[in-house]
Parts: sequence; C-alpha cells; structure tokens
Amino acid sequence: MRKVKIILPILFLFTGILLYLQFGRDVEVISTTSTTSDQFYEQGMTVVANKLIIPDKVTFAENLLDRTRRNDFKEVLFSYDVLGYPDRIKITVYPNRICMKLCRESWNIEYENGEMWL
Repeated sequence: MRKVKIILPILFLFTGILLYLQFGRDVEVISTTSTTSDQFYEQGMTVVANKLIIPDKVTFAENLLDRTRRNDFKEVLFSYDVLGYPDRIKITVYPNRICMKLCRESWNIEYENGEMWL
C-alpha cells in the first residue's frame, strides 16, 4: 500500500509533464526571410513546433499555412499590405528546440500556386 502512495503521484506528475510537452505549448517562429523582385514575392520561416511527436504532418502543415496567411503568430507580424500575399511560402519545421540545436528531424513545407509539398 505504501508503494502505491508513492508511485501514483509520480505517475500523475509524469503524465502531466508529457501532456504539457505535447499539447501545452504553441508553435514558435525562430526566423523569417523575405525575397522580393518585380513579379515574385517569397516568404521563408523556421518554426519550432514544440511537440514531442507530430502524428499527422499534412494537417499540421495546413494549420501552419493557414496561420501564416492569417498572420497569427506571437513572435512575428508579416506585412501583407504593401506586397500582398506571398507567391511562395517555405517553412522549415523542427519538432522541438533540442532537434533544432542538433539539426535533426526537420522537414520542409512549400506552398506555391495553391499546392503544398512536404
């Protein structure tokens, strides 16, 4: 009985920490780039997803592109009033900061002319 009293709170704490690491943090924009010419406007971003795992990359990419078009990030505001919406959006996604520092497990999203590539 004494072991149960010790193990149960530790199990709840561990579960709470895992849930926070997966669902409790928002996407974080690390860096942005913009390239413009007379007829073309490209926007690039590096993003940390702050997730342990990303089970459905397509849905995550669609949500990220939607947030980019809505200009819905805490760290950065894009200026769409002068040049309009970008012709191409390139996003490099890291699952968490540890993977970013180790340069591991990144994947790219490219959006151009209504088509998305992973």
